[in-house]
Amino acid sequence: MFRSRCYLAGLTLWLFLPLSGSFNCFTCSYTLSGDPSVGYYCVNATLPTSPPIVSCSKPHMCVTTAVFNEERSQVRSVFRTCRQPDNICTGSNCCEQTGVYPVCQHKCDTDMCDILNAELWLRSNSIRPATCFTCVAAFICVHLLYFK
Repeated sequence: MFRSRCYLAGLTLWLFLPLSGSFNCFTCSYTLSGDPSVGYYCVNATLPTSPPIVSCSKPHMCVTTAVFNEERSQVRSVFRTCRQPDNICTGSNCCEQTGVYPVCQHKCDTDMCDILNAELWLRSNSIRPATCFTCVAAFICVHLLYFK
């Protein structure tokens, strides 16, 4: 009886852990429209109570890609999912402006790591996102942004 409970507990735990080498990513998208508040949770990472999640494994990564207006003062679109990263720019958190609209991208490969607030890439912010990612935890980033 005890042995069967141990097996059941082990099986239950196994079902909730990502497979070795795999991890989970948030997945959502936002496109600026007539009502810019629709889907905005995807931009500022205020994800719903049960956010949409997708399983991921290398060589794919959790990727957040954001496109901005020319001045980088407004978010035009954000896309978060598991995929092969684009070669937009180098580094795990970077921005590039080769076309009309600036594009920023964050890439990571740990469980639920793609919770970056895309508003950090707006030019009006006083802290650069690369600085934020040197923080040990997300709450430190929030502290640096709002309580300096």
